[in-house]
Amino acid sequence: MKSVSKLVLATVLKLFLLSTVQAVQLDARISKTSVILGDSITFSIQLTDVTKKSKFIGPWTGNWPQPFVLLQSKPLIEDNKKWIWEGIFTIIDTGQVQLPSFDVLVIQGKDTTYLKTNPIPIEVKSTLIEKVKEQNLTLDSLLEKNKPPKSIPPSFWEWLLWLGIPLVAISLFLGIRKYLSYRKSLLPSPPPPPPPTPEEIVRRKLNVILKEAKWQLGDVKGFVTDLVNALKEYIDAKFELQTLESTTFELLDEKYKTILGLDEHETLIRMFYIADEVKFAKGNMANERCLEAIREAENLIEIWYQRKEMEKQNSLESSTVQTQVVEKMDESNIEKDTERLNHQ
Repeated sequence: MKSVSKLVLATVLKLFLLSTVQAVQLDARISKTSVILGDSITFSIQLTDVTKKSKFIGPWTGNWPQPFVLLQSKPLIEDNKKWIWEGIFTIIDTGQVQLPSFDVLVIQGKDTTYLKTNPIPIEVKSTLIEKVKEQNLTLDSLLEKNKPPKSIPPSFWEWLLWLGIPLVAISLFLGIRKYLSYRKSLLPSPPPPPPPTPEEIVRRKLNVILKEAKWQLGDVKGFVTDLVNALKEYIDAKFELQTLESTTFELLDEKYKTILGLDEHETLIRMFYIADEVKFAKGNMANERCLEAIREAENLIEIWYQRKEMEKQNSLESSTVQTQVVEKMDESNIEKDTERLNHQ
């Protein structure tokens, strides 16, 4: 009795599995069965379930066997009772090959079944071989066609053209350059810049003395020597004197008072006496006194500059007045001569 029940149960199970398999239809296709080496081929698996009670897992998309190379894979997509899987692959060998079978797992409730795709034959052709077959070419004729063209030596005129163009370009460049140089030589040369004024020279020297600040380094003697020399050189250039080699005592002469001005001469002599005391009597000056001496020198320079400018202005005005007086005298003499001639 037990054996009969087992037989009946096995028969029912077998019929159930057969009904499951028949309910699910598997269709595997590729886009083309005759390809050129390196072509991309689309492989699709379509599963149809009339009952829509099945679940599918797969197909396996791991490392494909040689010479197949999987390039792209899409997951299962459900579309109105259909489940579609697509993959794109290529083949890296020529000749007759066979796409292997793939397993798809079908799950219905607690039951599972594997469905297997059929192998698909594919013919892979080489482009060079197919070209030879289509055109009935021999290997020698094919190699002859693929030979690079023979190089032809340039003719005389081509050589002349290649050499002539650079020579013409160089000659043109040199000619233009020479012409521009000639034109430039015809232009009047710009006047030289005016020489620096005595005020500009002495102010530069005072700025250098202030930046060096030798008194801060303990070299007060060097400071007063530079300051006195700068003032004497300015006086010589401004007033056309020779004080650089003169002593302080010699500068007490009356002509210096007249030329430099009484107050300015007194300030200058006082500064020179203090400098002589530092240089020859080992005297000293405080830092504030050194800075004050530079300011006094700048004031003297500004006073002398303004005085000279006023003298120039007065001289110009006097010259203008004299010119006007002469012109009036000339006009008066002309009138007198005219009257004398009329009386005659």
